[in-house]
Amino acid sequence: MSPQERARRIAMGLSQSQIQNLDRWGYPFVLSEFQFHMTLTGKIQEGRRENMLAALQACFRRMHGDRQVLVDRIALMKQESTLDSFKVLTHATPRVEP
Repeated sequence: MSPQERARRIAMGLSQSQIQNLDRWGYPFVLSEFQFHMTLTGKIQEGRRENMLAALQACFRRMHGDRQVLVDRIALMKQESTLDSFKVLTHATPRVEP
């Protein structure tokens, strides 16, 4: 990564451990610093969607087999610019049927 990108990431308030991860692995949130998150993309071109879905499903099966994964909420977030933090616009929790 460029020195500017490194400086931008460190300015976000990374801990010393996260800076060490950034320098070693190129990303601050690995190993003991990892927290589940989903990286966002732009719109996937129509001709690539089926292949992308198949690749994601294969990866998910390798990680979880046929087990169900509990999702306890979904949040819609917005980031005004790459320098801003994400803000929660709304979130939803699943309804539990009686």
